[in-house]
Amino acid sequence: MSEWKWREKEFAVEMNIRVYALTIASFVAGLAELIIGGVSYLVNNRLSEEMYSNWKAQLK
Repeated sequence: MSEWKWREKEFAVEMNIRVYALTIASFVAGLAELIIGGVSYLVNNRLSEEMYSNWKAQLK
C-alpha cells in the first residue's frame, strides 16, 4: 500500500511539473505574440504615414 501512495505522489509531482512547464510555455508564446503584434503595428503605422505623405506631395 505504501508503494502505491508513493507512486501516486510521484505522479502528482510529475503532473505539476508538466502544468508549470505548459504555463510558462504559454506565457512565453503570448509574450512573443504581443511583441510581434506591436512591431507589426509600428511598421504598418510607419508605412501608412509614408504613403500618406507621398500621396500628399503628389497632390501639390
